[in-house]
Amino acid sequence: MDEESSQRSVEVEEKAREAAAFKEVYPLVEPYAYAAITKDPKTLGLVYMVIEPTLQPGEKEALEKIRSILIETLDINLNELGSREDAERLLKKRIEEAVRDYKIKLQPEAIDKVEYYLVRDLVRYGKVDPLMYDHMVEDISCDGPKIPVYIWHREYESIPTNIYFESDEELDSFVIRLAYLAGKHISIANPI
Repeated sequence: MDEESSQRSVEVEEKAREAAAFKEVYPLVEPYAYAAITKDPKTLGLVYMVIEPTLQPGEKEALEKIRSILIETLDINLNELGSREDAERLLKKRIEEAVRDYKIKLQPEAIDKVEYYLVRDLVRYGKVDPLMYDHMVEDISCDGPKIPVYIWHREYESIPTNIYFESDEELDSFVIRLAYLAGKHISIANPI
């Protein structure tokens, strides 16, 4: 057995152990995001896990390169965009153009994953976006960076997720983005 096959075998075994530990698994954004209710081995309490596509190292680099290209080159009048669906279509078109024009080497399935993450982060709600598609989630709360985001689940009540913000800056940026999406403005002079 070669090294790659051996590694795949170990990954399959790990996934099987994880799947056995799942109390429930259901799709949120097919085929990209799923919810899994599982027990935390440390606390033995329930945890809500968001399962999203895994980016390989080359795919992560391509995602960051495309993100920086888009930030540098996108010149859009937000009032002319219309709906969120129009914004998503435009963003996907610009991603495909960036991959082509900058000759970024990605497999078709990798392009789909990169599009998912860029649309999630630039047009939708970022890390918490999959939670927005779960009809069983009634409330989402966050107490600060490096603390799990909690949800109120209709069946399992208050449970932590595997989503957390790395730093104060990331959380502040997220809050400002939420305010913007809600049509509000947050600043030091105008806090909410």
